Amino acid sequence: MTGGSPIYASSSSTKGLQLDNVNGAAVVKTSGSLYWTYSATGSSLSTLNYINRCKVVKYLNVEESSPYSYKPLSFGDTPSTTYWSLTKGGNLKTTANSPYGVVSDFVVCGGPQWKVYLQTGTDLPSSQTGQYCETTTLTLQ
Repeated sequence: MTGGSPIYASSSSTKGLQLDNVNGAAVVKTSGSLYWTYSATGSSLSTLNYINRCKVVKYLNVEESSPYSYKPLSFGDTPSTTYWSLTKGGNLKTTANSPYGVVSDFVVCGGPQWKVYLQTGTDLPSSQTGQYCETTTLTLQ
């Protein structure tokens, strides 16, 4: 099991921003509040928080129904995405058994809270949303 440290974005506009959960959406922002846990069993990636002394676990999932090559990331109560790979000091990526093969590129759009997408091709959300977008990697420190 890996975990505890923040996951950071590395693109020019988002360098040093942390992956976080904002109302179920995956974003990178100036300060994250998540304790990450990763287990090779099932390859799911989850967060652990305590809210009012209650343990709250949320799983990072890919919204695969998107028709575009960028797939929104969201947090849910169950792990629908079970093909993450993550090591301390390494980049977050999908494994070879994912529908996309091994992918370690992400797209971030907006700001100051940048929405995060898994990039499986070349489409960019900016063509749909009009927001500024750029590619990045996500690294566990």
